[in-house]
Amino acid sequence: MSKEGYKLTEEHKRKISKYRIGKKLSEETKKKDSEAHKGKKNGMYGKHLSEEHKRKTSIKLFKGGRKIAIKRYEAKRRLYGFDTLNEPFEGSHGHHIDHIHVVFIPMNLHRSLYHALKNPESMERINTKVYCWLLGCV
Repeated sequence: MSKEGYKLTEEHKRKISKYRIGKKLSEETKKKDSEAHKGKKNGMYGKHLSEEHKRKTSIKLFKGGRKIAIKRYEAKRRLYGFDTLNEPFEGSHGHHIDHIHVVFIPMNLHRSLYHALKNPESMERINTKVYCWLLGCV
């Protein structure tokens, strides 16, 4: 624990974080932590987000609805972009044609070939099928 006036170095923080992985907190510790962040001790105490800020955040995060917001979050977590090239439709899956761009295609087409962005050969095969589907080829 850091004391007032004592700063942990980044290296020390990393070591502590690594040590704590997989550790379970006792109920007593959870309660103590909870009390430490209540009321005036909480960083957000007395601060209120403006309606304009809430509206902007809501629009930015939920453009396209909850399902699309979740997909965008998951893509960001995997360090992929989520720039959609077409609109989602019933029964569609989002397919990354590269690390940034997503095309919504029918689920059966998406699952027809195993593919991974890390494997260029499989991506070439699935992307050929996707482009044919988009352009209306047979």
